[in-house]
Amino acid sequence: MHCPNIEDFDADDEISIELTPLIDVIFMLLIFFIIATTFVKPKFEVALPDAESAKIVSENEKTPVCAITVDAAGTLFFDGEAILPESLPQKFKEHEGKIFEVFSDKSAPFGIVMQLMDAAKKQGNENLLFMVEKEH
Repeated sequence: MHCPNIEDFDADDEISIELTPLIDVIFMLLIFFIIATTFVKPKFEVALPDAESAKIVSENEKTPVCAITVDAAGTLFFDGEAILPESLPQKFKEHEGKIFEVFSDKSAPFGIVMQLMDAAKKQGNENLLFMVEKEH
């Protein structure tokens, strides 16, 4: 088999780089990163309160998580589904052993947040993580 040398090329020969495999690889990487990325955000936009003493919980410290959101109007959402405060004890019982991330709007009625905390405590589940904006 003969390997081409520089002398084998004429001045008229055009040297080019095939872009098709490069584009294929870029698209595969893009698809991989889109699928592999996880987003831990509340399903609803809420203005979280600020706290200087907030602790950042790493992903490996968490167990299975459920999200509870309280919007500014006081509406409760459990994993994206609107619920009544009366159904909180049943939800805590169904998801026993999980950690509950609470995304409460800073202007949400405090009574609703107290009902949430009370329902969790009555079920023996005090694994509530209140999400806040960490002040620097």
